[in-house]
Amino acid sequence: MPEQTTRLAEIEARDTQILRAASSDSDDWDDDTWAAWFRTAERVHGDGVSRTPLFDKVGAQQARIAELETELAKYVGKEPTIADEMAYLQRCLNDVYEVCDQAEKQATRWEQPLPVPEWVATVREAADGERPDNPNDKRRRLYVDGKGNAWIDGATDDDGTRYVIEVEGPVGEEQPVETIRANTGSLREIGRCW
Repeated sequence: MPEQTTRLAEIEARDTQILRAASSDSDDWDDDTWAAWFRTAERVHGDGVSRTPLFDKVGAQQARIAELETELAKYVGKEPTIADEMAYLQRCLNDVYEVCDQAEKQATRWEQPLPVPEWVATVREAADGERPDNPNDKRRRLYVDGKGNAWIDGATDDDGTRYVIEVEGPVGEEQPVETIRANTGSLREIGRCW
């Protein structure tokens, strides 16, 4: 208890010092001056009920505000980087693959295994960006490679080789999809456009 009494005496002394140095116009007071004023008012006019000192409440609120401002600063006026977006998408895809793996494991865990649900193969194809083509869909595919570069569909050879064109920077020649995958580590479809 003596330690708490010493702490309260230090706070009172600091509050007195802050209030003596404060301007006579309360419009000029900063947060520390207002907090000192409230703590002093609570000590002088307190009703004797044991409660958390206002100082602790104000400090907790100020800490929470600082925490929220820090969190807000991450997002306001800032675009996520391609690496951030790709990391998020990779986490999402990993979760999709995990659900597919769990469904397969669940089906084969019994003495007489159940068939693997039909949706597992379809979901895996969609997660890999290899969904079957709809002949009526005339939209061009958009891709992102393993280095974050954007690509769009080009021509398709008679043998089925699909070519893509890089979107950013100067438009270069079409390159085969498999070459891009080999050079960058991946090439995933992210959407389609007209």
